[in-house]
Amino acid sequence: MKNRLTVTIDADIAKLVERLAETRKTSVSAVIEDSLRSAPEMQLKQRRMKKSDKSFTQQWAGKLRLRTPTTPDPLLDALKAKYIQAGMEAEEKALKLREDYTDALTFKNLLLRSQSWLEKDVNKRNALTKEAEQLQAKVTEIMKRRSAAGQKPTGKTE
Repeated sequence: MKNRLTVTIDADIAKLVERLAETRKTSVSAVIEDSLRSAPEMQLKQRRMKKSDKSFTQQWAGKLRLRTPTTPDPLLDALKAKYIQAGMEAEEKALKLREDYTDALTFKNLLLRSQSWLEKDVNKRNALTKEAEQLQAKVTEIMKRRSAAGQKPTGKTE
């Protein structure tokens, strides 16, 4: 599909383009179009447009990699432990207010699992994971009990 376009250019350049069109036995429009297509910026743009036929996922699949640290970062581990501990304290406060608060139990479950990933001792890691699984089972049991009683299965206090 072609579009009509009005262009204003220098008179000397217009004469050169007309002579070039005569030499090539083509139109002025064709000369200008060929010239624009051969410009490096235009070629780059056309390549990008061809690539855009693919979805973002198709374009980038397999090209990005997560950087895995080759050595452990003790500062990062300490920061993780600090925030896990702060989260655990907040969950304990919430559970003191209401021990069947399923949102708090679920979040504590996730924090215990995160804490287990930082733990180097296998026995402690397994104990944390077991405690997390017990909390998960407790949440499931609470949700079933609420559902049977006709209550909303939410953990939020009302």
